[in-house]
Amino acid sequence: MAGYEQELDRGVIDHGSAGVAASLAMRAAAVAIAVLAAAAALAWLLAPGRASDFGLTRHLFVHQDIGFVAGFIFLLLLWRHWLSRRREPEVLALHPGHIVLLAFALLLICRVGSHLAFSGFDLSRDEQLADFDAAVYAHGAAFARFPEAWRPWFAALNDTFLVTIGDREGWISSYLPMNAVARALVGRIVEPAWTSPLFVAIGAVALWRIARRLWPASAGAQIAVLLLYAGSSQLLVAGMTAYAMSGHLALNLVWLALFLRGGRLGHGGALAVALVATGLHQPLFHPLFALPFVDLLYRRKQWRLFALYAGGYAAIGLFWLAWPLWVASHGVAPAQLNPEGVGYFERIRHLLPGRSLADIGLMSANLVRFLTWQHLLATPLAILGVIVCWRSDPFARALAMGIILTLVAMSLLMPYQGHGWGYRYLHGLIGNFVLLGGYGWHYCETRGLRLPIRMATVLSLCVLFPVHALLAHRQAAPYIDASRVIGRSAADIVVVDDEAASYAADLVINRPDLSNRPLRMRASRIDPATVRQLCRRGTLAFVDAAQLQALNIYFGLPLGQPTRWQQTIENAAGQAGCVVTPL
Repeated sequence: MAGYEQELDRGVIDHGSAGVAASLAMRAAAVAIAVLAAAAALAWLLAPGRASDFGLTRHLFVHQDIGFVAGFIFLLLLWRHWLSRRREPEVLALHPGHIVLLAFALLLICRVGSHLAFSGFDLSRDEQLADFDAAVYAHGAAFARFPEAWRPWFAALNDTFLVTIGDREGWISSYLPMNAVARALVGRIVEPAWTSPLFVAIGAVALWRIARRLWPASAGAQIAVLLLYAGSSQLLVAGMTAYAMSGHLALNLVWLALFLRGGRLGHGGALAVALVATGLHQPLFHPLFALPFVDLLYRRKQWRLFALYAGGYAAIGLFWLAWPLWVASHGVAPAQLNPEGVGYFERIRHLLPGRSLADIGLMSANLVRFLTWQHLLATPLAILGVIVCWRSDPFARALAMGIILTLVAMSLLMPYQGHGWGYRYLHGLIGNFVLLGGYGWHYCETRGLRLPIRMATVLSLCVLFPVHALLAHRQAAPYIDASRVIGRSAADIVVVDDEAASYAADLVINRPDLSNRPLRMRASRIDPATVRQLCRRGTLAFVDAAQLQALNIYFGLPLGQPTRWQQTIENAAGQAGCVVTPL
């Protein structure tokens, strides 16, 4: 890698006045955010029928993100004007002790925030299954045995995103295991909820190592990158959750630090990290991040290293693609597969319908959400980094290509992200984004241009982040309250009218061994013919539309009424003489 390191040392080429370039980047960032917001609104206006399928994204765009669009545009244009009048460089100093303090501060912010914002509650099914799987892996099993006595209600106990082992002989999530394994390992020492905060802290240290290698003589560039990282609301709020995305970001940065280190330890370690990172959640995210850097080896004709990485990723990909099929093969009876299948190739085919105008709206809203959940200067600095380094620095180009490849893949496969703080499918690329910002900062620093990074960091951490955390809490609060009501029930089984309110099915959370009480069931998945048999398993309670009204109120929907199916189940319970306990 000696030739590549010399290329880094040469720095970026001069593209004219730094003030003009920075001003252009500020204006480009403001225009990009405005255009994306307008594209989202216009696409949904022109495709109202299809857009109704994606109400959560549209709701978050209108009620959380659109206000930040105006604020971002105003500040970026204000700072663009400010650049034309002040050109003294801002001196920043960095000491190793700062990295320890920063990592520790991020760790505490995320851990305390998980309690204050979410009260330890897993809002989305992805988060719930991370802890579900962690409980399974903590016992050294590949899946949980499903109690035979409860098989008639397998679906009612919530089998969403689960792989069915045989004929309901066992269950485990359809996600790859390493995020859950990490939570299980951390859970042996402290609470599993420390896992994502630890990933955030690890990412900060790895990012510093990368910045030191890229800009060894510039403490300012190194600390600017760290400030862009720490000032990301998406980084901090996602770090409060059980999502795998904090792990993706941390391991991508560790991989990149090892890749740049080189040598046997560096490249061997990078492949070991790649094995874990590819198996965190879905097998696509990490390879898309790594591909542009492996391509650098090919373009530099470093054939042995290229062959090592190409062969390593081929083996890693085959291993993880086979994982769900191997797990599903453990059943004695023929497997009862989900409609989209268990294997990833079948699931990808299921995700390839024709794209529509509404999908353009979705991706535009996703990008608005991503940009407005970052540090205030991250977008203009990243744009500036791309402008000044695209042709001259292959490493910077690889950083940008990782973002582009992921956006293209998600646009084709999964425009709808569902729940998410920021745009979580780009979360693993936040490191790329802020490193590109580092290139932009370094360009300005070497030309004597001052940027308002301290002011932007204070606003990002003291204004944007608290507001984003408050919005996240408000979104989760109705579900937290409803879950607490269910958890306090004295009944053995609580039947939730899961179609009476938005995402009410996510209140149906059970342990893998069904040892929790009360057990939670989805009314829409209960066969009325099995209600008499169900009553022999214990007392019942019903969560009707009345108890779920706060969920619909949050989304601005009409107050729900008990669904016909819920009423059918309740009538069947009355006719069977079940013991029904009021909530």
